[in-house]
Amino acid sequence: MVLPTQLLVGVSLGGDAIDALELTPLDERILDQALWLAAEVGAKVHVTHTIDWIVGDDAGMVARLLAAATERANTVLGEVCAKVQRDGVEITSSVTVGTPWMEMLRLTRTIHADLVVVGPHVRASGLAGLLQGSTVKRLVRKSAVPVWVVSEEGPMGIRRMLTAVDLSAVSGDLVAYSASLAQKVGAEKALLHCLSFPSDIVLHRLPDAADAVAAYHEEVTEDATRKLAELTEGDPSWSVELRSDWVVRSLPQVVRETNADLVVLAGISLPGFAGKIMGTTAEKVLQRLGCSAIVLKPQGWTSPE
Repeated sequence: MVLPTQLLVGVSLGGDAIDALELTPLDERILDQALWLAAEVGAKVHVTHTIDWIVGDDAGMVARLLAAATERANTVLGEVCAKVQRDGVEITSSVTVGTPWMEMLRLTRTIHADLVVVGPHVRASGLAGLLQGSTVKRLVRKSAVPVWVVSEEGPMGIRRMLTAVDLSAVSGDLVAYSASLAQKVGAEKALLHCLSFPSDIVLHRLPDAADAVAAYHEEVTEDATRKLAELTEGDPSWSVELRSDWVVRSLPQVVRETNADLVVLAGISLPGFAGKIMGTTAEKVLQRLGCSAIVLKPQGWTSPE
């Protein structure tokens, strides 16, 4: 997998009035991380804000408010672009009107973005609200390109990466992406796999259950160890973590133990109603992580809805 060449960065803008709209602290952190990565890999940046909070029955009033908000948002983003361009990073901006996640997915196609950069959420702050509620969830479920969910805390840049794999087909993509990114930015990299023992329930009914379960666990562990070595092609710069608990519990724990500042994982949506009710493992993990995360889809993936 190739490194990103075009970043799409979503910002919320906050303020108590239209003429007071400005970058929030979270916006600034998202932008700083995106600009750092762009400089490291030689990528372009497009920063965008979506206006979705102007509603009312008076069409004339709505139009005037929309025009004023659009002008102010363009001014703020224009100032950002002017400053960044002086620092040598190629950057453009846009202000759109609509549903934030829909507008961002549309923009990924329009500008050929290969990495979407957003924050985990935005706290209530005056008029604005790009990342309201389900925006990040929708992007994680529906974006065909990787989504970088930047945490509110932690160091600038990427120093230690943790890649979670389940040994399915997408695991190769995750390892390749992580290896390329780690090499480019000089980060340490670790691999996490959580073992699964689906036959335990059957083996526990055997007369020699303890021995049978132990032998089965050893076999599964050896098989996983072999497959992980194949995934990393024996590269000694990878450290490997094997755990036997559910990944949603294990991953945040390993993040703390390794001081990882970026997790790379797969986000594969469930189709239709089941996806809405059950969510995805990636969504559950993102709610518990204490660091940033990049969520990838398998190559050739398309949205189920």
